[in-house]
Amino acid sequence: MRILFKRKAAAFIDYFLIGTVLTVCGLSNAPEWFWHFEFNIGVVPVSLPSIGFFIVLFLIIFKDFVFRNASVGKKIMKLRIVDENWNIPSFKLMLKRGFMMQTVGYATYIKYCFLGGDIVDWEMKYLRTQVVSLKQFNQQKKVNNTDSKQY
Repeated sequence: MRILFKRKAAAFIDYFLIGTVLTVCGLSNAPEWFWHFEFNIGVVPVSLPSIGFFIVLFLIIFKDFVFRNASVGKKIMKLRIVDENWNIPSFKLMLKRGFMMQTVGYATYIKYCFLGGDIVDWEMKYLRTQVVSLKQFNQQKKVNNTDSKQY
């Protein structure tokens, strides 16, 4: 259960930093057209995302690429993302994880909080990744190195 608390704290740190970057860069005061286009099709009002939306989406999806397998928040909380073999996930796997965790992942997390179950099992089953502590990561690396030397 402690790992989930660390993950929540890491997410808070990451989103706080993203918000700070957006504010410092002045994007929070950008004109309306920067965030969305509004127009009418007949009498139906339509709003489409603009450049600002995609900048924020890019920052959120790629936040775990900062340290190759951890975001700034995860690094501070001493967490790492690993694949099923306890290696650093490939770029493709990290990209899939970044997109899925920001969409389906949070909804699944909320579902498991209310209905029970293990979000870590879901993450490994569908995303082939998991978040582990730095201590676990280093212990597993030692075990893997010992196993490879025996053969």
